[in-house]
Amino acid sequence: MEIRGDYMKVYIEAIKDSKCIKLLLVFIVLDVIFGILRAIKERELNSTIGIDGIIRKFGMILAGVGFLVIDLMVGFNMIGFLPEGLREYLPLQQIGLSSFFNILFIIFEALSILKNMVKCGL
Repeated sequence: MEIRGDYMKVYIEAIKDSKCIKLLLVFIVLDVIFGILRAIKERELNSTIGIDGIIRKFGMILAGVGFLVIDLMVGFNMIGFLPEGLREYLPLQQIGLSSFFNILFIIFEALSILKNMVKCGL
């Protein structure tokens, strides 16, 4: 029983220390703020759209955490999929599933933030 507790502590520490998950959370908060500003400006507050967005964002966070746990369990490394020149340029030794999908989620959120900023007139 104590061994499982030690693994759980390792997983929780890894989640707290993950820069990708922290960055994803920042982008999610920014997207929510700009989405609310856009809805206020357009006078189209819709709770159904808001709830769907929150469910989607919660799913992204849950997927990122789940992939991080898989990375810790399996030790999956996707660095071999990067071209040699890019590997020399980037100071990365490992790219796990969590990092890969969190980067995709961050790009998705960044595009949503930009769309909301444009629709707000910024």
